[in-house]
Amino acid sequence: FGFVYCGVMQHGFYAMALPRLMGALQLQGWSAVGVQLFVDQCLHIPLIYYPTFYLTSNYVRSLNSDEPFSVGVAAKQWYGNIFEDVGSCMMFWVPANGLNFLLVPVHWRVPYIAGVGLAWLSYLSTKRGNVENTERVKIQVSAPEPNAWASLPAEPLAERPFSGCLPS
Repeated sequence: FGFVYCGVMQHGFYAMALPRLMGALQLQGWSAVGVQLFVDQCLHIPLIYYPTFYLTSNYVRSLNSDEPFSVGVAAKQWYGNIFEDVGSCMMFWVPANGLNFLLVPVHWRVPYIAGVGLAWLSYLSTKRGNVENTERVKIQVSAPEPNAWASLPAEPLAERPFSGCLPS
């Protein structure tokens, strides 16, 4: 999700499609910011971003469980959460992208979104990434045994042979 959507897709949308749309509509300043926010928040986010997010999270979840990947389950999650998700998204991204569309040069839009988006994806993953009935894994950390360092090799790793790791 991070590389394909947040990298490639966002570049195509924020750095290419929206500026071309503003040029075709001959919009500048606040009117361009308003139209870009509308297209982003009312079309792009609910119809492309969230379906992609739920498909991806359902697929990743299926890799670590007995349940198979299901487009239907992802669609139900999207449909069941769409109004709350879009509302949360608007509260976060309208101010962030308002600044983006008004002040950030087009070639810096995706890096700006990536930086701000780290906080957003952390929030979204916490809110929508949790699975009910997930067991919590407890990790017990203990101090090393007194002679634990004695079992390490005496020579530095740089001086040890790779024993067949490199192609011949």
